[in-house]
Amino acid sequence: MDKELIRILHVEDDEIDRQLVKRILVGCSRPIEFNIESVNRMSAAIERLDNRDYDIALLDLGLPDTSGIESVQMVKRADPNIPIVVLTGTGDEEIGLLAIKNGAMEYLSKGMALEELLVRTILYALERKKAEMKIKETVEIKSEFISMVSHELRTPLTAIKEGIAIVLDEAAGEINDDQKELLDIAKRNVDRLARLINDVLDFQKLSAGKMRFDMQEKDINEIVKEVHKTMVCLAKEKGLDFSFKAEESLPKVSFDSDKITQVLTNLVNNAIKFTEKGSINISTNDGENKILVSVSDTGCGIEQEDLPKVFRQFEQLAKGGARKTGGTGLGLAISKEIIEQHRGKIWTESEIDKGTTFHFVLPVKERRKAWRRKS
Repeated sequence: MDKELIRILHVEDDEIDRQLVKRILVGCSRPIEFNIESVNRMSAAIERLDNRDYDIALLDLGLPDTSGIESVQMVKRADPNIPIVVLTGTGDEEIGLLAIKNGAMEYLSKGMALEELLVRTILYALERKKAEMKIKETVEIKSEFISMVSHELRTPLTAIKEGIAIVLDEAAGEINDDQKELLDIAKRNVDRLARLINDVLDFQKLSAGKMRFDMQEKDINEIVKEVHKTMVCLAKEKGLDFSFKAEESLPKVSFDSDKITQVLTNLVNNAIKFTEKGSINISTNDGENKILVSVSDTGCGIEQEDLPKVFRQFEQLAKGGARKTGGTGLGLAISKEIIEQHRGKIWTESEIDKGTTFHFVLPVKERRKAWRRKS
């Protein structure tokens, strides 16, 4: 029977430990051949990873030219796809878990248990990597399919929208009131479908890390004022007061204007949709090394047990079955992704029949730099 070949890069500066690992692997009773290459410095490991292919890396965290979690990070930068098993002499559970958080597949303590666990851990790490690659491939295929279908839908949708607009403008002839009403309904539904497609495309891009951000330092109040100006008529149509309270002289923040506008527009749209009477307010405040933006309403509110679900993708919440819903359930999930891409945070507070407030914060870059210079 042909043996399965597993190519291993062993990064270890202790000769006794290198020999122990070699003896365990060479003496393996399974139909496996381990091809082991050993190096005693991280610089040598990086050079090997740049020039050769390995199935797995066994990594000591105490090397002459690097130590601790930095070792894991350097290997992952050199080869993001290689599975890493950390071999640590400290037996420190916290270090092992930190290594896994930074990209290692598993960790083992050097000792008597190594004889029994090393081979099994290597095989487990390799199988897990294969499973991850299959899942990644499936996700990429799904993402490409969603993107393709969404783009293909846009072309006929644009033609339908233009056709409706031409007839509504009576460029193709006069129409009566009943016809105009039906065309208005059709136009609103075409616009809604366009928004749904855009949501799906945006979420797909964010999930795949393909959405570009044009980060520039600006005054957040200018963006909020523009959103307020754009949407005040929509609130008035529903009989709602819509106010904006800005804290003056806020420090500039680095953000993508279009993306933050998208977040604010989504939050205000939701506030208008779920508020039957009362008011909506946008406010900005200066926090400690951050800017706080809040959108409050006096609407129906959200049950406390539902608050953790608010930012989940495709999640739509209902209050006793009476809350109107629509859309893809992606708006808040997209907003969360956008804010987190800005290294900010978004959350909500709510009370049934008293209203809901969405908050998000954006970090102030200049102050962080100034603090570093002083420290």
